[in-house]
Amino acid sequence: MWKLGKMYAEGDGVAEDDQRAFDYFREIANAHADDNPHSQFASVYSNAFVQLGNYYKSGIPGTKVPQNYGEAARMYMHAATYFGDPDAQYQLARMYLDGNGVPRDPAQSVRWLYAAAKKQHVGAQALLGDLLISGADVHPRPVEGLKWLLIAKDRAGPADRDWVLALHFKAMQATTQDEQVQAQVAASAWESDPQ
Repeated sequence: MWKLGKMYAEGDGVAEDDQRAFDYFREIANAHADDNPHSQFASVYSNAFVQLGNYYKSGIPGTKVPQNYGEAARMYMHAATYFGDPDAQYQLARMYLDGNGVPRDPAQSVRWLYAAAKKQHVGAQALLGDLLISGADVHPRPVEGLKWLLIAKDRAGPADRDWVLALHFKAMQATTQDEQVQAQVAASAWESDPQ
């Protein structure tokens, strides 16, 4: 059922149909919301919640699924807390940062970004790094921020590379040479033994 949802969402072998994909993901979420979060299928269940959150965040034009940030936040929250899903944690962090569907709360955003970053989520690592360096609405920690940006830069795939490199370039201009050396040491230590 999850594979069918992905196929319809991506138009893989079938005509793209976001409403049908949404229906498959909703059926999975409804049937498995409280299943064992450590089972072999937990990632499938949590991904169904993330997909539903993505659909609610943008809405599906011409269907019965309107944009609904509150419902998107609810889907992400379940996947983030119950299943510990890093994609959901990242999306929830962005919602707290922007105040979409939840009250704007940069400190809560940072907490969720840390949770996802520790699970190797490149987007969370980069955004966390940028927030900690800029100190926008949070206590600035340039060494910690640059550490996460260095880790993200080394792990970024083609889809993330450009924006992560742009944040890294900005961070290098905003930090001192001493901070850069400390951040490199911290990044190397974390990559050899992720906490």
